[in-house]
Amino acid sequence: MQKAIWDEGTKSSLQYPQYVLMNAKEVWYERSSNIDGNVVVYGVEYTDPYNVSFKQADDIWGKYSQRYADMARLIKDGTGKTVKIWCFVQGAKENRIFYLYEYPELEKLEKEGIIEIHFAKTPNADWRNPDDWYYGIANISFGMKQNN
Repeated sequence: MQKAIWDEGTKSSLQYPQYVLMNAKEVWYERSSNIDGNVVVYGVEYTDPYNVSFKQADDIWGKYSQRYADMARLIKDGTGKTVKIWCFVQGAKENRIFYLYEYPELEKLEKEGIIEIHFAKTPNADWRNPDDWYYGIANISFGMKQNN
């Protein structure tokens, strides 16, 4: 049996509560653009007593992304099966979340035998067509840089 999992889980179109909180309530990136402690969120101006820098916003999202990838451990532990991951990455910058947080975590999971990872060669990659994918984390740098 195969089961797709994304930020909405396996059985629901409702997003994980933590994802909703990060996205809609805590608005880290909007808060990192404050002027004199004031920030505009969804068109409403607020005074933010806890200023957040852009780097801090990246760190928060990065740690969330690492823990999200780590869910593969729970799946592997529960099923005994290697978790297959299909990723599409476009426009990732070396100093941002994918390369600083997600990539190293995925690399670690692959080395530990937790995941089998595939990266899309194009935006229209079909997960059922092996020719549409780079296999293994060691092979993505070349492929992704070709697409960026």
